[in-house]
Amino acid sequence: MVALFTYMGWSGLLVGRDALWALAWPAALLLNAPLHEASHALAGWAQGLAVLEWRAWGLAGNYVRFNGNVTLAVLAAPYLRDLASFALSALLLSRTPPRRRALWMGIFAVGMLLPLWNTTVEYTSLFAGRSSDLRGLLALLGPGAVHAGFGLAVLGYLCATARVVRQAGQKAGSHLPT
Repeated sequence: MVALFTYMGWSGLLVGRDALWALAWPAALLLNAPLHEASHALAGWAQGLAVLEWRAWGLAGNYVRFNGNVTLAVLAAPYLRDLASFALSALLLSRTPPRRRALWMGIFAVGMLLPLWNTTVEYTSLFAGRSSDLRGLLALLGPGAVHAGFGLAVLGYLCATARVVRQAGQKAGSHLPT
């Protein structure tokens, strides 16, 4: 993320007060755990499960416990939320010049960077044995589907993020190469 914010500063997208978004990034990350766990809770509730315990910032990890077995929809809910948030934000920002820079940067940080961060961190934590969501998805879908899905999602997020930043730089009249 430091490299991205540096590049955006060089391109003319981060100027003055807009640069505060780079400093606000840790605060945006604090939103990630409750949003992630709330997605699980909402999906479980929609399927008739009762939430027995919800922890989003716990020292023992973040989790939601239900009164029954979790389904594919419950396990996948945060990543589907990430995908929807990212796609809507990328579509909006690719069609909107960054005239109101603070608003543009807010949508970019929360709507695009946070989903990119969540999906990437959760996927890489699978290799360290820490992601119970993805272990559950592995059990339900198999390794081929999970690795292909998450690998393509991260790659797609990175490519789309680069495209949105480049387009915004061009619309803002910066000196980015085309």
